[in-house]
Amino acid sequence: MNSRTSFYVLIFLIIFALSSIWFYSRQPDPEPLLVLPATIDHDCAPWDGSAFTVSIPLEEGNLNISIYQPPDIKHPVSFSLNEGTEEIAHALFLPSVGSPEPVTGNVSFEHVEDGIAVDGKYQLRTESGKEFLGKFKAEWGQAIVYCG
Repeated sequence: MNSRTSFYVLIFLIIFALSSIWFYSRQPDPEPLLVLPATIDHDCAPWDGSAFTVSIPLEEGNLNISIYQPPDIKHPVSFSLNEGTEEIAHALFLPSVGSPEPVTGNVSFEHVEDGIAVDGKYQLRTESGKEFLGKFKAEWGQAIVYCG
């Protein structure tokens, strides 16, 4: 390439880079997720083992997320809901009006310990396409559950 062609290529690349930077800097920042209040209660897994359920009240109903393991999780963890054959987690959307709908997606917890508020995030979708995305802070309820 001669020097004149190289110069034009360099100018084009600089203009392209500056245009890209300007375009992406003008994109709005995503809305921060609201942290919704929720409750967490002891529960029983389908096989009568220890479990816990988080209930998140929404305007249009409730999201109930059940995790089929003891509430003793020390590190951040994520669960897939209603997506596998070996389910250790299950979730339902309970609308204010209408029938409950299973939801698929993910829920993550920072930690889960009995008596300590639980922080988490969820990204869920019903079979009809309704999407739920958010964060929650769940306080422990007073329910007493006996499994087995």
